[in-house]
Amino acid sequence: MHTVKILIGSAIAFVVAVGFTAAAQRSDATGASAVSKLTTVLAELSRAVAQDQAPIAPLRVGTASPLAVDALPKSVQDSMRGGLLRINEKNEVQVYILMSSLNDDDVHQLTAAGVIIETRDAGRRRVQARVPVSRLQAVAELPVVDAVRLPTYARRPASSVVLIRAGHDRR
Repeated sequence: MHTVKILIGSAIAFVVAVGFTAAAQRSDATGASAVSKLTTVLAELSRAVAQDQAPIAPLRVGTASPLAVDALPKSVQDSMRGGLLRINEKNEVQVYILMSSLNDDDVHQLTAAGVIIETRDAGRRRVQARVPVSRLQAVAELPVVDAVRLPTYARRPASSVVLIRAGHDRR
């Protein structure tokens, strides 16, 4: 009988422990799922800069203090110096936001979260936009957002210089 009581007590303790663990994981799931929608560099940037989860306040011009680039993670610094990650003087990062749908209500959700839409691509269900660095996680948490990534910028091929020279040398 004593062994049965010990087994029942152990089973109850186990169930309680599993319940607390599951509840803790659910409370962290929102932040984790938001960061998982950001590409690596954007996730690291969002972790390095204080995130604003509150509803967007009316725009205040000139209140953003410049980011200390040297204090940011190395991957973020490298992306900025390489021109792949573009952050303007208002601390807005240029991104593509990939969405499950792209209608006026979805765009309203984005703008209410602080996003400034630059272009829409309804066929690919994405927008090119500027997002305040401090709002990256808040934007990624929106249900309509599937992913947030850096845009693909055009680059001049390095071989074109060689081809022009080769053509120029052949007279």
